[in-house]
Amino acid sequence: PRARGEAPTLGAVRFEWEASAGARYLVQRATDGQTWTTATAYGKAPADVNVARLDTVDLTPAGADEPAPVTTRYVRMQGVRGDATYGYSLYHLRAFSPTGTDVAAGKPATASSANGSNPASAVTDGSATTRWAVAVAVRTEPASGVPAGVVEIVFA
Repeated sequence: PRARGEAPTLGAVRFEWEASAGARYLVQRATDGQTWTTATAYGKAPADVNVARLDTVDLTPAGADEPAPVTTRYVRMQGVRGDATYGYSLYHLRAFSPTGTDVAAGKPATASSANGSNPASAVTDGSATTRWAVAVAVRTEPASGVPAGVVEIVFA
């Protein structure tokens, strides 16, 4: 087991999307919550029973060409282009150790915005009926092109 405050080692991150799945997004990690590194290797997993789309993203260490486990304290989904009508909506954001354990379960989650009863904490609560969704006011990217959807998990 990890000591309290120790950053976990992750092999992959899985996104269980509601119908308004992100059309394009980045998976990023950080050890300090400020300096973010983008993962570059993406994969697809088979569909799940209650989700519209299931994406499994293998993480790639900085400077590497191939996916490999990384040690990180933070992981986030940084939206680039959301669903044209509804933006972003996630049932779960799971972060897997190299042995397959979801180390994100029950961890704190924050978001750039949330729609009413769809808070960021839903992505790690383990419930099949809750989800995070961006606020209605920012469902589509503003004219400036700044991404509107970010959800972040802290491994404290």
